[in-house]
Amino acid sequence: MKAVAPALLISVLATASPVVDGGTPLPTAAGRVSTDVMPLKQLREAGLVRQGWDVSCGSAALSTILTYHFGDPFSEATIAVSILANTDPERVRARGGFSLLDLKRFAEAVGYQAEGYAQLTLEDLEHSPVPAILPIRYRDLDHFVVFRGRAGNRVLIGDPAFGNLTLSLAQFDEAWSSRIGFFVREVGQSPWDPGQGPLAPNALNTPLPNLDYVHRLLRAGGPVPPAIRHLPVTP
Repeated sequence: MKAVAPALLISVLATASPVVDGGTPLPTAAGRVSTDVMPLKQLREAGLVRQGWDVSCGSAALSTILTYHFGDPFSEATIAVSILANTDPERVRARGGFSLLDLKRFAEAVGYQAEGYAQLTLEDLEHSPVPAILPIRYRDLDHFVVFRGRAGNRVLIGDPAFGNLTLSLAQFDEAWSSRIGFFVREVGQSPWDPGQGPLAPNALNTPLPNLDYVHRLLRAGGPVPPAIRHLPVTP
């Protein structure tokens, strides 16, 4: 087993943040009442593992699927450290992150089947009972996201960098020009049997930030009006 640089391990492991649950008190004419309101940050991260460092979107995407789809919690750090222990960290850094082959080897090592498919369509992704990891290209950056489903004319993705997002069909088509999908499934399960998984849109049934919000964040364009910051995703 290859040694992993301590600084790299620290950068991966020092990313956990506490999650606080509970009712939120709201002012009313009759006083204050407590109701369950999901904060925007929690909504943006619901059912999603966020990446802890700039080249770990692949391990965070795989952690999302194993943890929230299969109920088999493997942290981003666990996946990243395992991959780095069995490959050259400098090679990972040079190519800007983990490859689908790296993710496949880890998934199979812990008892799953994993394959990539090419020339897929949005309909192919919709008909799969397991969420796909998609290589996308956004603003000249290569990135991995989790396909969560389609809600009307919007596509929902779990983005390890920016959180849960919605894209228009045109935005999704442009970003997903690779037409490649990477599927992790239980041994013997077909990736094309119709089904409804826990990462599908109706599992959230709430507004999510759209890609225009990300554009503004990247351009440091200031606050985004709520009307364009969120769009309803209920089909």
